Amino acid sequence: AEKASFLVYLNLVLGISFSGVVGTVCARSLVTSGERLRDATEAEALKAIALEESNKRFRASIDAALDAIVVVDRADRIVDFNPAAEVIFGRSKSSVVDRSLPEMLIPERLRGMHNEGFQRFLKTGERRIIGTKIETTALREDGSEFPVEMVVQPLGESGRDQFAAYIRDLTEQRAAEEE
Repeated sequence: AEKASFLVYLNLVLGISFSGVVGTVCARSLVTSGERLRDATEAEALKAIALEESNKRFRASIDAALDAIVVVDRADRIVDFNPAAEVIFGRSKSSVVDRSLPEMLIPERLRGMHNEGFQRFLKTGERRIIGTKIETTALREDGSEFPVEMVVQPLGESGRDQFAAYIRDLTEQRAAEEE
């Protein structure tokens, strides 16, 4: 009976000790998991701050550009229009955003060619003018046409989500050449 009591007592002590060890291990694991979660949360917050700062620098660069920058989506609708574009085209950003690029900035006689090329690129990926400097004619708000030089680049991961046109007004250059 004494031996049995001792074994019960020993099992009880061992059980309590083992429970304490398991509890300590679980508590330490819980603390470690909490620290990892906190670290991951802090890392995500730092990423968000870095992304926001990057976007602000990008926006400042676009707004400070001397050439017009016009961004369109895959529906050929204007989604961004920098201050230089407002000056060059004589239109406010608010008057062109969400509007058709051809209707706003391309002379009527050139719209069919633009639409054909744009649709071809969306369907086939054929890049006739993408990344190539071209000279063409653009349309001001007052209806007057003027010469421009531009380069179009696809934006976004697929390269077909949005497009940025970097446009330089050649009016003064042409006038100087004529003199």
